[in-house]
Amino acid sequence: MNILSILSSIKNFLFDPKNTRMILFAGAIVLVALLLQTCNKNAQLKQAVEVQKLETQRIQNNWDASRDSIKQFKDKNGTQVAIISGYEITKKELETKYSNLFASYEKAKADFKNTPPKTIIQIQYKEVEKIKDFSLTNKQNGVFGELKFSHDTTFAPGDFRSIKGDLHYNLAYFNKADSINVKFTDVPYYAKLNFLSPTLDMEQHMNLSTGLLKDPKTGKIKIWATTDYPGVTFSELKGAEITDDDFKKIAPLPKRWGIGVSVGPGVLYHNGAVTPGIYFGLGVNYSIIRF
Repeated sequence: MNILSILSSIKNFLFDPKNTRMILFAGAIVLVALLLQTCNKNAQLKQAVEVQKLETQRIQNNWDASRDSIKQFKDKNGTQVAIISGYEITKKELETKYSNLFASYEKAKADFKNTPPKTIIQIQYKEVEKIKDFSLTNKQNGVFGELKFSHDTTFAPGDFRSIKGDLHYNLAYFNKADSINVKFTDVPYYAKLNFLSPTLDMEQHMNLSTGLLKDPKTGKIKIWATTDYPGVTFSELKGAEITDDDFKKIAPLPKRWGIGVSVGPGVLYHNGAVTPGIYFGLGVNYSIIRF
């Protein structure tokens, strides 16, 4: 079988009216493949534009967050609330541009058995209280005595304070003439109170809630913190959502070379003749059109 006979068989096949429908079908397949390839390229271009828009918005949101400050207020239930804008940053940015959050990231990672956290929140607060309602008891036996005081308050479920203390003392009596700082006119003696080994025990429980919210439309992030414990204000609040370093990458097209199964209508060359038919095969292929 030479090349001329092969070409003659192909010519006879193409000009055979019986094969017109098969040729048209094959042409339609090629057109559909070309259309799918065009659609795929358009989809990737749209994806690239969308990714760039998201990245631009992320950078703008982070810039706005860097200029934001804590806003604090009490809600209708008397809960102290603090809100501030947060960041959306990659792991690489965390180590460079946002190194002030990196220590918290590493600590959370270690606490959870080397699992990288998805969010980071740092918080500092200040508590200012003036306690007045102490319970006092005094026991005295001769020159020795013990002064006990206690304070127990529950502000809300899970928010309470308990203080207990002991002041041991003794009394020493002196002649009035032995001191020039004390002037008594009616008695010849005065007493001096000496405190011995004072102790103070304090138990305090404070509920602090924190969270991170992301607006699905704008991508803006808000960090919040709340507490019902009185006298608390938040002096520092910041946080971030951690994204993968490659979140901006677009999925690449499949490679041209591959190994796979092929099945479908086509033309077959067998025993010196080209005929239409259904083929099925397994082998190495090279994709001219990808979709």
